[in-house]
Amino acid sequence: GMTTELAGSTPRYRADVVAAVVSVCALLACTGCSSIHRGVPVSLADPSWLVTSKRCDRPVDLNLLRTPPQHEHIVGPDDILGIYVEGVLSGEEISSGGSELPSVSYYFRETENVTASWPSVGQPFRVKPDGAVTLPLVGEVSLEGLTLEEAEAEIRLAYVSEGQLRSEPKSTFVQVALLRPRVNRILVVREDSSSEATSLIGRDQYILSKRGAAEVVELTVEESDVLHALIATGGLPGEDAKNDVWILRDTAQQGWQQITTQFDQGLPAEQIVCGGNYTVIPLRYPCSCELPFRNEDVILNEGDIVFVEKRIESHFYTGGLLNSGRIPLPRDEDIDILEAIALANDGIFGLAGQIAIGQQGQFSEGPGNLCPPTRAQVIRRVPGGEQVTIEVDLRQAAQHLGERILIQPDDFVLLHYRPHELATNVVLNFFNVNVAFTRAL
Repeated sequence: GMTTELAGSTPRYRADVVAAVVSVCALLACTGCSSIHRGVPVSLADPSWLVTSKRCDRPVDLNLLRTPPQHEHIVGPDDILGIYVEGVLSGEEISSGGSELPSVSYYFRETENVTASWPSVGQPFRVKPDGAVTLPLVGEVSLEGLTLEEAEAEIRLAYVSEGQLRSEPKSTFVQVALLRPRVNRILVVREDSSSEATSLIGRDQYILSKRGAAEVVELTVEESDVLHALIATGGLPGEDAKNDVWILRDTAQQGWQQITTQFDQGLPAEQIVCGGNYTVIPLRYPCSCELPFRNEDVILNEGDIVFVEKRIESHFYTGGLLNSGRIPLPRDEDIDILEAIALANDGIFGLAGQIAIGQQGQFSEGPGNLCPPTRAQVIRRVPGGEQVTIEVDLRQAAQHLGERILIQPDDFVLLHYRPHELATNVVLNFFNVNVAFTRAL
């Protein structure tokens, strides 16, 4: 009797279930979108709302960050020259067959890893600020702007004019050697991480380290440029630094202490008080633009400051059906809407065909993902301080590149079901659960 009663009640039970499901579907079809604000389709979005692609940016040629190599040294103030004039500036005399030979001295130059030495001859003379050297018997001889070979000829001419040497070039030996080239003292301030420290960037990992190092480097006049300053202090800026190198000029008169104090106060480079004289050297620039700096802009002078600023991490946020999170954006690469969803959910449409909710790779909210959602929204701040919502049809984005808008910092990426997708998932999940429950019985 009980079996007959249960069998007789089964059709009525199924009819009630079907009616309930139809009612839910009708309700969803009528009100499913009313709670979600509709945005502007990508095709109708204002161009000012969209982001320019970084794929057309190119790195600057490193040869443009240095001064052209010089094959001959040009004499200038603060050079230390070794000058030998036979019979006048000869130092220790060594006789050989009746002729006088110049004495040989060894001068040492300490580098970071090794102390190098090389032989040279002559008495040391420092070139004065006016570009001249004061020599015995002839007084001042101007050598600024001359090569070493030209300096020898100028010194010979000075002694010949004073009657100290004969005019025949081969009659007297004169030699000028470079003992120590003049240097520029450059202050390099870097906020990026040391190249020795490895940083890993993941979905939920952020760079929290800050180098904050300052170093005074001495660069010879031939190497006083941006490239050599960066190499001397750890190499090119990394991913945690901005793509710009700032050069603050004429800081010797103002004083380094005042400049470094402003850095310590956290002021951005463009607000540092240095008489308004600064140069920005970008390390990447759009292919459609001309080189944004001149060759002379990379040359450094005494008292200049080279500043590498730390990049503030850029992020976008996810919500809706996506796993809620704060995901970092790469510095030099584009992330479009499909890539953003894939980063947030380990897949563009999730793993369709499974009911598991809240597990890795699945949507965190809503019914089982048997019918994947295809409606995405990007909430974005636009110039002028306004906020807009851009609607993205993921079906179109999967087929047309123009629908795959690029993500910019501070965007909110939301994923929603369409009404029919939600209704389909409710029905399919209901019958899946009902079948599983019936089989369990």
